Amino acid sequence: MRTINEQIYEKLIRLIPDLLNMESGDYMKSISKGYMDLSLDMLSSNDDQIIIALAHNYVSNGDIVPDPDMEIRIFKNSKSAEALTYQDIRTYDCVYDDENNADQKLQNSLNSFLNTWLKNCIGQQHKLIRTS
Repeated sequence: MRTINEQIYEKLIRLIPDLLNMESGDYMKSISKGYMDLSLDMLSSNDDQIIIALAHNYVSNGDIVPDPDMEIRIFKNSKSAEALTYQDIRTYDCVYDDENNADQKLQNSLNSFLNTWLKNCIGQQHKLIRTS
């Protein structure tokens, strides 16, 4: 049985087929009729891992509001991924503290949410592609 981190990785690859070829600064967007747009920002990438920001956003009173916006770390060699942060209009949660210690309960909760969110994004026919 695959771990939740492996399941998240597999869903990310389905949603973002070009994920492993992206470079820092790349941006992608998916528009699926009837659903909120999904956007991706490549935050960093090296030989071992990638960090992305994945978000649904809406505009309220001229402000862009995350619903949600998550940072995700992808481990290339182990083909796994984990949630790092979660943000919406009310909340900002970060799994790791300044000393790089993980809050295990929060990590489990955010990974579970991320796994479900990715499943829903795939079900909504989202597919992230490069934008110019």
